[in-house]
Amino acid sequence: MIALPAAPVIRLRGWVIAAWAALALLFGPRACHVQQALALRGSGSETTEASRATELLKKAFPTPFADYVAIVVHGPVRWTNPRFGTILDTLKAAAEQRPYVSQVISLRSIGESTFVSEDRRTTFLIAALTPESTRDLSASFVPDLRAAIRDALARAPGAAGFDVMVTGFPALDHDVRTISAEDTERGEQRALPLTLLVLIVAFGALVAAALPVIVGLLAITIALGLVTIAAHYTPMSVFVLNITTMVGLGVGIDYSLLIVTRFREELNRGLSAADAAIRTVETAGSAVVTSGLTVVVGFAALVTTPLSDTRSVGVGG
Repeated sequence: MIALPAAPVIRLRGWVIAAWAALALLFGPRACHVQQALALRGSGSETTEASRATELLKKAFPTPFADYVAIVVHGPVRWTNPRFGTILDTLKAAAEQRPYVSQVISLRSIGESTFVSEDRRTTFLIAALTPESTRDLSASFVPDLRAAIRDALARAPGAAGFDVMVTGFPALDHDVRTISAEDTERGEQRALPLTLLVLIVAFGALVAAALPVIVGLLAITIALGLVTIAAHYTPMSVFVLNITTMVGLGVGIDYSLLIVTRFREELNRGLSAADAAIRTVETAGSAVVTSGLTVVVGFAALVTTPLSDTRSVGVGG
């Protein structure tokens, strides 16, 4: 294990606490804006065979749009009914008004039979996206497009009974990442009170129980602040929220428990608070540092990968 200078650490404990507080104050405001900085859409590696094959296909079969979404329309009548046609025209016009949509293709515009279901009551529109809409990974047009389609359907005459959904890879990617971020936040709200309750029962003291939770929250705050800064230089996936919370709470609380438990054991053996703290740093503290560096090495390996999602996990860890 890595030996630590226990006596100087204990003697300068006020400065150590002040340093952690300063880091929390420095990175805390940035951590509050982490979701706005993260990439809602993933980005792959341009060096993989799949990416090179995709580029070759783009050159061989050029297309005027970078990506597309499908607007699926299901109605109570067949698509040949004028009422259905009015709905399609209304939705097509609403989509074409969005600045990130370059073109909208529908069954009525091309007459392609594959655009309609067997029961003739379901079809879809293809909204081609401009290249600019796919460049900013931290933004997503999906909520705006869904709102525009929803408003257009609500205003359209004879819209009763029609269901409209916006899908496709950009929409699916947005939904997965947004739900992941929301679930992480809900998980924190449920896990922290339960964790604190378990620690209170285990230690029988509020201060001893709160210390591991505070350390975990500090670690998460500082890590998210660093992630926000890193996101300005390289795309950071929204999945980083999951790994940061997991490691911050799991590992942070686990290591803190080792320190607190060993400190209380040394006190029970008759040592003074200062001597117990020194002994704790020499033993449990060395184990924590050694284990922590091992975890760092593992996550650092992920930073070297060419995929933004795995790089984000490495940075967050």
